[in-house]
Amino acid sequence: LRDDFNSSVDSLAAALKVLREAQARRRILVTGDVEDSGKDVAVRFADLGRAAAEAADLAIFFGEHGELAARAALAAGMDAGCAHSFPTQREAGEFLSQVLAKGDLVLLRSCDRDNGSHPVCDHPERIYYAQFGTVKCQRVDCRDDISCDTCSLLGPGLQRSGEVPEAQRPRWEPLRKGG
Repeated sequence: LRDDFNSSVDSLAAALKVLREAQARRRILVTGDVEDSGKDVAVRFADLGRAAAEAADLAIFFGEHGELAARAALAAGMDAGCAHSFPTQREAGEFLSQVLAKGDLVLLRSCDRDNGSHPVCDHPERIYYAQFGTVKCQRVDCRDDISCDTCSLLGPGLQRSGEVPEAQRPRWEPLRKGG
């Protein structure tokens, strides 16, 4: 489930409800920050970790403060070994590739934030595309206001896309060069 277009804090509860109620072998949350909550970093990551423990069987947090959410998920009762934190979305995507199995359902959320002068997006679409092969773009702070689905810098290999039914294969059709 890709919730990577304007995934605000207002939509978080609904997205987690869908994940919590889904029938799947394993429910996996992959997320960065929820900066538009207006809460202090420690508070919002503690809230995110607790929410993940209630909705997911496995949580993968990425970004500078992801460890706070992982610790909060464990403190809220998530099984040891089921809450993980990675500094970058690339590392989170690599880990997901290693643990993802048939029957798993993944909720992938993004975080748009303002670094003071330009909007910055963590573009977790790259995590999605990484599940099907290589991804060339490794920007940490992307200021392009377009989806990776249409950015020529993404450069997905899609080597493993043939392993899924045609209707579920990723579509990458670059419209313009990112910059």
